[in-house]
Amino acid sequence: MEELSEILKWYRPYAYDGAVPSHQGLTLLELLLALGIMAILVAIAILVMRPSQELTTLRDQQRQQDISVILQALLQYAVDHHGDLPEGIPMHLTEICRSGTPDCSGLIDLAPLSGLYLERVPLDPRVDDPRSTGYAAMKDVEGRVTVSAPLTEGSSVPIVETR
Repeated sequence: MEELSEILKWYRPYAYDGAVPSHQGLTLLELLLALGIMAILVAIAILVMRPSQELTTLRDQQRQQDISVILQALLQYAVDHHGDLPEGIPMHLTEICRSGTPDCSGLIDLAPLSGLYLERVPLDPRVDDPRSTGYAAMKDVEGRVTVSAPLTEGSSVPIVETR
């Protein structure tokens, strides 16, 4: 019987004999937990090291959404007014006036859209002009409307949408 016990020790060195096993390796669970923690730390490090790029991307995405909202409001106004756009939209890109600005001279006044079509005209995230929204609009000879975000940060090309 003693011989069998010696053989089992040889094949099963970690067999329970009343003592705590003293293995030197990692379990699969410990390894996965360590990898998960490392992945979280790397993700945080990337965000900390490149916040300006992430913020630039977020601001450009906001610009894209804003010009889509403005364009949709202009087109809905045209549908409700037999194809006519609000007065004052020129055939060249012109900046859009902020909602509630008393003096919109030289800018496109979208006051007719206030209320039913737009709660307020969206503002570019980095505009510093007290009269302008930072966005521009125009119509062409075929009646298509273009809205642009010229203050784009992620590229030198402005964000433009035409319908």
